[in-house]
Amino acid sequence: MSKMFSPWHINKLIVPNRLVRSATWEGLAEEDGRASEQLHELYQTLAANKVGMIVTGLLAVSKRGKAAVRQMRIDDDRLLPYLARLVQEVHGKGAVIAAQLAHAGGQTMNKAIDGLAPLAPSAGVNLASKAQMEELSLAQIEEIIADFVSAALRAQKAGFDAVQLHMAHAYLISQFLSPFTNQRTDRYGGSAENRRRFALEVTAAVRRALGPDYPLLIKINALDEAVANGLNFEESLMAIKELVKLGVDAVEISGGIGGGDPEHSPSRKVKSAEDEGYFLQYALEVKKAVNVPVISVGGWRSLAEVEKALSQVDAVALSRALICQPNLPQLWYRGESLRAQCTSCNRCFILTPKNGLTCALTYKKEK
Repeated sequence: MSKMFSPWHINKLIVPNRLVRSATWEGLAEEDGRASEQLHELYQTLAANKVGMIVTGLLAVSKRGKAAVRQMRIDDDRLLPYLARLVQEVHGKGAVIAAQLAHAGGQTMNKAIDGLAPLAPSAGVNLASKAQMEELSLAQIEEIIADFVSAALRAQKAGFDAVQLHMAHAYLISQFLSPFTNQRTDRYGGSAENRRRFALEVTAAVRRALGPDYPLLIKINALDEAVANGLNFEESLMAIKELVKLGVDAVEISGGIGGGDPEHSPSRKVKSAEDEGYFLQYALEVKKAVNVPVISVGGWRSLAEVEKALSQVDAVALSRALICQPNLPQLWYRGESLRAQCTSCNRCFILTPKNGLTCALTYKKEK
């Protein structure tokens, strides 16, 4: 059997294989933040088709931290039974599941947060949402750190196998890390050391709350790349090293921010095998620098390229390919497919806000 379908460990968690469903906003939550029946069905389908670990679509740690409407939340104890049901269903199909905890910061739209101004490290107009952002006060920063801790404890109580802190794609923690979005002059801004402070404080607080044995992952930009004066890889690597020292158990390496050059976004065009794994080079450098598992995300489409990557990193994460074909891992396991059908058209991002998570190829067939 190929390495792709061999087990691996994150802390004390055994993950059944090395194919990870990378966190993907599904637009399939109810108005109160619960998963819809359609989302329950999607997760069960992924788990039944040999996705080893599902990382949820970003779970909002506070109501004002939502990125979009119809987004799942984890900011209220009343949501615990519904989250627990999602976990039990995934476990019943043989996969493990991690809760991705996120605060959108400035990367949201006013309508998602009841018309309020998005909160960010610094005031200004957000590149992607075009919303006018409000600078966070020190007191608000402390509240958000507490929100991450409360969300992590809820995830643990609901039975999630792990939590992942979203530090990529210009969401709040990413915004603090990047000189492009962080122009603060207090202890949370200015130098690279100060810009790392929020990420480190969130991580340290979450790790203390969860205890040493509960798996804690991060998804982080290797670099912003799409903008001038963005986070560079040298600074990102320093942050990753410090985060691992604080108790991070696995690192998913991504990159890019929304609203910038589409050729350098988190979701790029993949036309050939040479285009796959566009963040792999950074994942390999991270792998040399830390002693925890490293997950590579970024345009994986073909069985051969994934197998090559797995000779160098611990796991590979897929998103758009699984939107197109939730059964792709099963097809690879059976040897029935060598390449995903996904064309990287990115029309799923246009269709999802209105329809829920939707592949354009499937949508065309249904029409």
